[in-house]
Amino acid sequence: MKIFVIGGGASGMFLTSKLNMKNVFLLERNSKLGKKLVLTGNGHCNFTNSNFNNFSSIYNNDFFTTAFKNFNNFDLIEYFNTIGIDTDFNIYNNDKYFYPKSNDAKSVYYNLYDKIIDNNVNMIYNSFVNNIMYKEKKYYIYTNENTYIADVLIIATGGMSYKNTGSDGSMYKTIKELGHNIITPLPALTCLYYSDENLRLLKGIRVNCKSSLYIDNENIDEENGEVQFSDCYISGIPIMNLSRKAILALSKKKEVYVKLNFTKFQDEKEFFKYMLQRKNNLHYKFFKDFLCGFINDNVMKYIICKYNLYNYSNIKMSKIDNSLLNTLSKILFEFNIKLTNKYIFEKAQITQGGVDTNEINPISFESKILPNLYFIGEVINIDGKCGGYNLQFAFSSAASCCESIMSKFYDKN
Repeated sequence: MKIFVIGGGASGMFLTSKLNMKNVFLLERNSKLGKKLVLTGNGHCNFTNSNFNNFSSIYNNDFFTTAFKNFNNFDLIEYFNTIGIDTDFNIYNNDKYFYPKSNDAKSVYYNLYDKIIDNNVNMIYNSFVNNIMYKEKKYYIYTNENTYIADVLIIATGGMSYKNTGSDGSMYKTIKELGHNIITPLPALTCLYYSDENLRLLKGIRVNCKSSLYIDNENIDEENGEVQFSDCYISGIPIMNLSRKAILALSKKKEVYVKLNFTKFQDEKEFFKYMLQRKNNLHYKFFKDFLCGFINDNVMKYIICKYNLYNYSNIKMSKIDNSLLNTLSKILFEFNIKLTNKYIFEKAQITQGGVDTNEINPISFESKILPNLYFIGEVINIDGKCGGYNLQFAFSSAASCCESIMSKFYDKN
């Protein structure tokens, strides 16, 4: 019996590191495994998180719940320890973000690779899969050089992010021809583009604030953390976490805004009281300098430009009417950024969309349509927020798949 795994990324490597069986073949289109894995977390590899309390707030659906119970974040840390990967963590928003103690994604790659070698996996590099056919209870895998016949087939080819690592979505067509539905792939964990030319004044600014996503004037989601401004888009962890819903809405031609609260206040009236007190204290300052020390100077320059307040620039605050101060307060409390219908995979960390989860067994990750066909990792329509959640899914789905295959076929192997 022959077991073929297509894709040597995070999920494919993890699976073959655990799948201790004979006649396991790993097909990789590149000249080496794990090209995307070594890039994750800016090369540091944030592979899991301490907080999985609310799956509905982390992932796009609850399909992953069963697999996580079977192989959770602590199981992952324990397994990594057994193969030589000691772990450490950073704190972000009171949660622990786990990394290899080396702080180097390559150490995850090397230790997984060594275990794969120890398992005597047959690795076939530079192998691009053109087509797959199921006939006579076997899978015929047609590549650029050879045809392989598999009794068990696992597809771990990822999505469409980081195309230069091999994740170009070319397998979606083949998977669809095998009878599976593909949810339209879109970028996720990515930047969001804006339409306001004046916002380029804020290029290079980083602001720690609350970010709220509005779709057709409805507040859909909120995130806290540092937002970064570029010359045509906003980014940072909060924006990336909001990007999935934003891009999905933009793809449906909906009106989408991100509203930033530049203040530390939860109540707009309380903030206005603060602004009144600030005005009284700084009555001698010019309007253009009023926010100096509270927020980056370029924010005030943008507001003056955007709302045509040039005539007030050199007027002292003692002469500024409270109605204008109230307008300024509202702008800072709810800083509106209209998003454009633009999104590209080149800036996305992961893909939303992929193989429909309704057609996959959530315990084994086996296809409900064809026997002995499995899907793991990013190729499935599961995506989560920043913080190691997506790698945890890749590893947990691989672990569940491994358990299923070994329980079904170990004796036959």
